[in-house]
Amino acid sequence: MNSKQIEDIAIYAVKGFFLHSSTVDTYLNDNDKEPAWDGHFYLYNVGDGKKKHLLGRIAVQVKGKTKNDFKVSNFKYPIQMTDLKAYLHEGTIYLVVQEVGNKTKIFYRTLTPVVLKNIIRAHKNQQTVNVLMDPFPETCEEMELELRQFLIDCKKQISFADKDPFTFKEMNEEGINTFSITQVRGKDMHPTLIELTKHPVYVYASLFKQIEVPIDGGPFLLNLSTTSSLPVSVNGTEYYDHCRCVFRDGFANLEIGN
Repeated sequence: MNSKQIEDIAIYAVKGFFLHSSTVDTYLNDNDKEPAWDGHFYLYNVGDGKKKHLLGRIAVQVKGKTKNDFKVSNFKYPIQMTDLKAYLHEGTIYLVVQEVGNKTKIFYRTLTPVVLKNIIRAHKNQQTVNVLMDPFPETCEEMELELRQFLIDCKKQISFADKDPFTFKEMNEEGINTFSITQVRGKDMHPTLIELTKHPVYVYASLFKQIEVPIDGGPFLLNLSTTSSLPVSVNGTEYYDHCRCVFRDGFANLEIGN
């Protein structure tokens, strides 16, 4: 196959994945000549495609790669540093479609400004960076949530794209101890503590009750805990006067003593 056929197969694979999506429209150009992007995903709050329900659009780059066998674990794809710097001011979903015979498998990386700054800083002297890719979720519904989360975080982070990153240490030194996260997963948009620890999230420092500053190094896997002043007794003998519930990796663990 020539390069155009490889790219066309990749575009069709991505379009096919979202074919039955009710809230994502794919606008991807065949044989596109745009320097850094191949099109956009348009996200809607409800599935009627009306402009009044448009949440926003996400820039997309799609690449195709022929292989003898699918590589799932630790799959990396080379991206030019000039492209990474261009994505910094918009945020981009980077898609790579592996093609083995007549079968395809889609991989992606959500390149938010925070992630891009981390990559650029770590490889600042390189012209090309091998970026780790993740396999697409198995269901379209899960990817829809991923895209909505990405859109929210990009909107919060883009205004800080050209600023030096803020760290937890700096926030602590400034006496700032109020933080926020965004999380679209969960019933009725109000995820439980268990759900908050299932997926990496970005953390924002809250300044002046209106400004949310992205914290460097994200996204983070959260560990949350709560302490209850409840006595712990066995056969009438009290051994502890409290216990802790720790939420980690999508599980709730009850801790008594050590």
